[in-house]
Amino acid sequence: MRITLSVLVLLAAAAPLAAQATPPAPPAAAPVQTGYGSWFGSIPDTDQDGQGIVLTGVSSGSPAEKAGLKANDIIVMMAGKETPGLAEMVAVLRTHKPGETIEVVYWRGEEKKTVKVTLALRPGA
Repeated sequence: MRITLSVLVLLAAAAPLAAQATPPAPPAAAPVQTGYGSWFGSIPDTDQDGQGIVLTGVSSGSPAEKAGLKANDIIVMMAGKETPGLAEMVAVLRTHKPGETIEVVYWRGEEKKTVKVTLALRPGA
């Protein structure tokens, strides 16, 4: 009986130590999403009317510049999705990775044009 009692005392004493031996795993880090996704490099007019994204310019060396986009172009579709405003543009860029090529439809004056743009990694990312 003393042996049984001794074994029970040892087991009871060891239980808290066993629980402490393996600390709980830290919570998984949430995926980090920086910026607006892939880099396009346009400088949009932030005062939009819902009729497309008017560019006030493009960043030097950007995918937009390389594709020939310029100030005053009005982007109306990206990757097959209508882009009446900045929220829609951001949504498109967030769903594409650097290196992917998307089709961009825009107005330059009275002429509707289409161009392929290869998205890039945001500088400094």
